[in-house]
Amino acid sequence: MFITEAIARSDALLNNEYSLDEKLHWCDVVNAELCAVPAKEYKRETLVKCADDTFLLPEDCEFIRIEKLLTGGREIEKQDFRTYGIRKVPERMIFIPKNWTPLDSGGLELTASYPLSQRQAAASSPGGGAVTVIYLPILRPIRHIERKNEYITVNHSKNTITMDYNCPFLPGDVVEITNGSNTYTVNILTRTADEDLIVDESIVVSDWNYILETAAGELNGISSGSYDMSRVITDRTMCSAPYDEMYIDYICAQICFYQRKHDVYQQHIARYNARMDEYMRFVRERAPMEDHTVFRNWWRL
Repeated sequence: MFITEAIARSDALLNNEYSLDEKLHWCDVVNAELCAVPAKEYKRETLVKCADDTFLLPEDCEFIRIEKLLTGGREIEKQDFRTYGIRKVPERMIFIPKNWTPLDSGGLELTASYPLSQRQAAASSPGGGAVTVIYLPILRPIRHIERKNEYITVNHSKNTITMDYNCPFLPGDVVEITNGSNTYTVNILTRTADEDLIVDESIVVSDWNYILETAAGELNGISSGSYDMSRVITDRTMCSAPYDEMYIDYICAQICFYQRKHDVYQQHIARYNARMDEYMRFVRERAPMEDHTVFRNWWRL
């Protein structure tokens, strides 16, 4: 079911004044538990090389979640990390010394630092030192976005909307654009940076614009100006019926917990735990764990 449907059904069962953001957070908790326990699916990405020989990790990758690095025809596993040493820094850039091999007496050192600007990676030369990372992706929270009095530039001939560098919308988003009593719904197909404004690295980030492409005809009636914009929440539960009822159980349990109705809370949380256990059994029986805890789309070099 849709996440919004689970929240609506919970509201129908229990009177409450908790916000949509709070209930979305509770759904994120259920998503996190489902993602962490039933199955693990790894992703593989080729890293973008920056001008200073650092490599920018994907946005959904933390250093601690890296399982392997593939570079120069070699696999660097977690065992190698322990053997050759790591200097961990909690940011998103990892550095691999040029021409490194496991025989180097100096050992392997992975360092981390923020890029000087997001454009640095795009401006660097693409040659040499390709690195691929295999990692367990971060579970992103459900994105509830509301922007008030946002100025946009509309290009009807190209079916595009131009927004400033704070643009929060991504491809696949459904966006409601409201001006007074008029509401328009558009589907975001692509999002690209307006590179015409990127002359050199001295330009501050506020000079960026993002161009959002929409489906043909969806911008009819919308002109350039200030609008209220919001993302339509189209996220679904991470499990299908009948197990998706656990979202309703968990939301109701949290409502009762904060309303200090502890006897009713125990009933809802017991139902939630029972459905979660039942779903775990279903996963183990129908989808063996060894089929999920594997790396997708990679091979030994």
